[in-house]
Amino acid sequence: MSVILGILLALATWVLRGALFLPNGGFVQNFGSIQEILFLEVALTENWLIFVTRGGKTWPSWQLVFAILGVDVLATLFCLFGWMSGRGEISHPESNFKQSSNGWVDIVTVVIVWLYSFGVTVVIARDDMLERTPANLPVMLDYKALAASGSLHNTPPAFAIYIVGLVFQWAKKLGGLAEIQKINRKKANAIYTAIDESGGFYRGHAAPEARSVMNIPFRLPSEELEDTFAKEAKKNDLIGLKGHRSVGGMRASIYNAMTIEGAEALVHFMKEFQKKNG
Repeated sequence: MSVILGILLALATWVLRGALFLPNGGFVQNFGSIQEILFLEVALTENWLIFVTRGGKTWPSWQLVFAILGVDVLATLFCLFGWMSGRGEISHPESNFKQSSNGWVDIVTVVIVWLYSFGVTVVIARDDMLERTPANLPVMLDYKALAASGSLHNTPPAFAIYIVGLVFQWAKKLGGLAEIQKINRKKANAIYTAIDESGGFYRGHAAPEARSVMNIPFRLPSEELEDTFAKEAKKNDLIGLKGHRSVGGMRASIYNAMTIEGAEALVHFMKEFQKKNG
């Protein structure tokens, strides 16, 4: 089991490092340091592996929990502020993101590395499918064994599961998946309507039949106007609207947590901005 978990740590690290070579920079959203990003991922991943190797009958002491939490906090601070980082790593081929000269990593990238390193997988499987589980699978991939132990074969990531539970309660309170889908479509339709009725001032990227209800990218007549749009939007508490660096333009991300009121505020701003600059 230790060998398997060691291989898992190595694979997770290589996947993260390999993703940094992608044209869009992979995990990096704005800027970062290869050394610090890898340091944070290894620190976080190996810590949850400590819990996994303990087994379900050996619960961790509060001292161990707080020690690991302290290490994770320190690793995050090291990553954010580039503490003790060396020069920016020169790689071949070159990484396609802005490497910070001081080792700093933007907060969005740090959050993504946290989510990548600590995850909760919710598996919904029929009983007859569990009976067909191959006998030679490692226990961490044996859903039949996990189901038989009530998902407690190993020490569970309690905080991550708690957060998932809160999300499920929130979704149920809203009315379930069907209601969330209606809300998401209403948000997306409002923004797409503003784009379509702008007379070309706002231009969408995707064909109408392929439009996303989660991320809505669009362009303005010029990059100068796009920069002004982002700055003015921020003054109106509308943040994170700059498009992905591989595409440019603007991008409105309206995931489940975004309210209808938030989408309507963006639509109002878009119309007012067009009046002043159209």
